[in-house]
Amino acid sequence: MNPVFGIHVGNSRACLAVCKQDDSKFSVEVIANNAGDRVMPAIVTVTETENVVGAACKSLMITRWNATVTSNKYMLNKDSPESPSNGKRKVATEMRDGEVCYSIPLDGRTDYVTPTEIATCIYHSLFDIARSAVPGVEGDISCVLMVPKHFSEAARFKVRTAAESVGWDVLHIINEPAATLLGFNMLSEKVPPPAQTVLVYRVGGRSCDATVIDLTHGMISVLDTEHSEEVGGKLLISTLTKYLGEEFYRKYKLDPKESHRSWTKLSLAAEDCLHVLSTIESANCFVESLCDGVDLSYTMSRARLDSLLFPFLPNFARPLHTVLARLNLSPDNVSTVLLCGGLLKVPRLKKFISDIFQESSSKILSLPTGVNYDEVLACGAARQAGYIAVDKLGDSFLPNEIDIPTLEFPLIFQVEGAECESLQLETGQPLPLHRTLTLSSCTELVTISATQFESDQITLRGQLQLQNLESTTQLQFEIDSENGIKVGITEGPEVVRHHTIKMFSSPNLL
Repeated sequence: MNPVFGIHVGNSRACLAVCKQDDSKFSVEVIANNAGDRVMPAIVTVTETENVVGAACKSLMITRWNATVTSNKYMLNKDSPESPSNGKRKVATEMRDGEVCYSIPLDGRTDYVTPTEIATCIYHSLFDIARSAVPGVEGDISCVLMVPKHFSEAARFKVRTAAESVGWDVLHIINEPAATLLGFNMLSEKVPPPAQTVLVYRVGGRSCDATVIDLTHGMISVLDTEHSEEVGGKLLISTLTKYLGEEFYRKYKLDPKESHRSWTKLSLAAEDCLHVLSTIESANCFVESLCDGVDLSYTMSRARLDSLLFPFLPNFARPLHTVLARLNLSPDNVSTVLLCGGLLKVPRLKKFISDIFQESSSKILSLPTGVNYDEVLACGAARQAGYIAVDKLGDSFLPNEIDIPTLEFPLIFQVEGAECESLQLETGQPLPLHRTLTLSSCTELVTISATQFESDQITLRGQLQLQNLESTTQLQFEIDSENGIKVGITEGPEVVRHHTIKMFSSPNLL
């Protein structure tokens, strides 16, 4: 099998990983560029002669701020322009021929560049890195790309078009939560566990999301996801930049905000300071000639960074709590927690998210050896590319057919004698299934009915009556092919009793 690649292009960073096969085993590693960087900035500066990609753009941002594109991934999924006055974008955008374009001034004229063209520049740079990593390979190089789950079909098409236009052979485009599971190597077991509830929490440069996944017999089913653009690395960098600017003004009575050049230099220094504080306890932030020839030299401690981060910690946790609440789940219902995204290198943020599950039975998986939080997605995509490439050669070590029990007919659980929403299960979901219902205002007798609904026909398949429940009670349903439907009743921190719903007609759920 020729080496195949996984690519992650985010709003702030891009990463490339390669998958190789050796003795029927996969090895996945992150590839560094010529400068030795395993993760490069996903930034493009448009000039009169060429488009500059990566770390070189940071110095150009100071003078060419209105021609340097950041957060391009965000714009790929937008169908309307944004004003640079909202503080999120420095390059103006507008509609041209029905498509969002960046408006970039060049030599007295305005050049219009689409987000797809900017993405093409980034994928071209990654393609050159891949060529250097696997010399001698002719033709296109195969890869798997990834996008957020909320990306539209149009945005996915733009991503594929950008990659294929520079020579990538795109085998597949997967969602980021699935890439995370692959990156943590959770799908490699020959006999996967029957059922797990997995929570994937990602926080990147511009956004944060939490996704709950039902992983049954190696089959991934996304139950729900919550995406937020209120928090991310840019929030912390802007907060740190503001703090450094205030300290500089307090000492020298010079305000860096009055000059766009000064503020950009300070923002870049704050970003470097944040990266250093992710690994050591203090960092020296130095900017030469920040304002009117005056240098900034400030020693920032990690404790000070933690104090700046503290007011925003609840916002970082909000997507996590929101998605669990929508599914009537608590941290105790989560089997495994996967953390990814570059900002989780910040120790205080990682600890805050981890502490949410400290009192629960959830297991927070450690990163694979030699992989960082901002590299795990690319590694997952590379592993998926390896699975596809091996299968194409007919040498797959995976069986062609896997016998997975599934639900044969749709079921709906309705409750009388308490306030709660009904629980509906569609045909074809892998068994066993685990679902949770929260009851409130319970009366002395609560009746749970399992009803089959199909082709406008409704059939009562089973019923369970419960007495003397607490006013607020949580029901945990476990449905499998052998034992039917089990109901666990939680009136405190643990399940206090179990019941079984007996099926009236066919007891077989398969």
